[in-house]
Amino acid sequence: MNTKLNTSFKIICSFLIFALVSLSFYNALSLGFSWDEIFHHINGLLRFNYLVSLGKFQEYNYSNNKYYPGLYDTISYFIGNIFEIINNKFYNIYIVEIKHLINLFFSLGSLIGLYLITKIIFNKCISILAVIITFTNPFFFGHTSINPKVIIIFFSIIWFCYFFYKYFFFEKKNF
Repeated sequence: MNTKLNTSFKIICSFLIFALVSLSFYNALSLGFSWDEIFHHINGLLRFNYLVSLGKFQEYNYSNNKYYPGLYDTISYFIGNIFEIINNKFYNIYIVEIKHLINLFFSLGSLIGLYLITKIIFNKCISILAVIITFTNPFFFGHTSINPKVIIIFFSIIWFCYFFYKYFFFEKKNF
């Protein structure tokens, strides 16, 4: 009975996760820019120009963001810039979808990190439930592809905790 229940649980959870990932891809490809994504795109462009010019480009202060870090904005713009170098027309037409897919991959990466850390701390069943509860949370699901701030913070915290835990409890290293 236990193995039959376990198999049913895995099938239901796998189907639910597949459906949520599919819906996330659909949302990423069909939604337009959110209200603050243009700010982050321009911020990434200016920070990228500053880095490429090796500090000679000094006009990176946009909308009073001189002290705003913008690392993820720069990384996101750099990935999009690769598409622009390959095919400029494709990039200009699908810039929104490219940005949303970049955010979506970080969202899915954070769910993978959540699965791994809860699997280490608890067990596989609880880690699958944690991923499903997180993924079905309207706040998380609503931000999977359109928010360039919250998802990257969640991604960073989850992976920091995962590697921190792995380092202290599984590595045989001395300080």
